[in-house]
This record gives sequence, C-alpha cells and structure tokens, in this order.
Amino acid sequence: SHQALSLWSSSVTTNVGPGQTRINTSRGNTMQHYYSSTGQKSSDISLLDFLNDDTTRIVFSFLSYKRLALVSRICKHWNELGGEKSFWMHHYERRFRYKLPEDFITSDMGDETARADAREVLASSRSTDWKDLFVRKWIKDRSVKKQASRTGFQHRTCAVLGCLTVCTSEATNKRHLQKHINNAVKLVTK
Repeated sequence: SHQALSLWSSSVTTNVGPGQTRINTSRGNTMQHYYSSTGQKSSDISLLDFLNDDTTRIVFSFLSYKRLALVSRICKHWNELGGEKSFWMHHYERRFRYKLPEDFITSDMGDETARADAREVLASSRSTDWKDLFVRKWIKDRSVKKQASRTGFQHRTCAVLGCLTVCTSEATNKRHLQKHINNAVKLVTK
C-alpha cells in the first residue's frame, strides 16, 4: 500500500490524445488508460458492458450444461440469460432422449376431438421450467447411475418427460410405461 502510494506520487501524467492518458512511473513502467465518452477510466469499464444479450446468448449456446450452470453464477443478468428455456430444453433433449406423455395417444384411441383434448390436458399439466426438469432428472439419474439388477438390467429413470420413477428391471419398466399409456387412454375416453 505504501509502496503503491510512493509509486503513484512519483509518476508523471501526460495527455496523449482525446480520451487517453499515459502515466509514466518512476520505475519506467507505462500505464495507459482509455476513457469512455462518459469519462469512465478503462479499468472501470467491464467487458460485459460491450456484450449485448444476443451476443451472450450465442456464446451460451456453445456451452455444455455444466459450463452453462457455472457462468450463470457470475451475475444476476447472466443467471437470467443462462436460465432461459431454450438452453435447458436443448440440453434436456440431448442428454435424456425423452417421450412426451401425449405421445402415448395413438390414432386408434377415440375420435379426433377427444385425442386433441387429451393432448392439450397432458401438455398443459407438465412443468415448462426446463432447467428445473433437467436438474431433477440429472440428480435422479446420478443416484442410480451404476446400479444394476441381478439380471444385469441397468437401473434408470422413466423415459417420460417429468417422470422420475426409477425402473429396476425390464418388467418394471414395461409396467411403468403401461401406467402412462393407461393414463392417456383414460383422458381420451373421458
């Protein structure tokens, strides 16, 4: 602190040009500051001041889900941008390869109006917070990652979007998917 003060007091300040100042210190170091049109010194201007939201979104689109989660912690604004639906929907689709509940409604179920109404009910009932869906599914998948049954069936979570049921065998997986199908049939035949 004292050394920095003596360094500053023994320096010579010269104006180089409009918006620029050069500081020559007694030790021969040269620091050059650029001033913005508002008079802010270059060391007070952040790189973030030059990135608009569209540019930031483009950069974020190249990040993995782990990196996206990390950069979202930098500031409130990046947290808002990093939490946008499109990023997490993309990561969810790439990582989990899911089925929608309305995919279980087939053309041989009821009439067209009943099928459309059932699809609408199923679509409106699910969460649209893709980041939350991704995090909950990722945590559940991690908890069963290396578990397998005696027959060698790798434990996994249900493939249906938003369902976190763990299936421990091929038979339980089929029974569980049948529950989703039965739910779709109930909605169509209402």
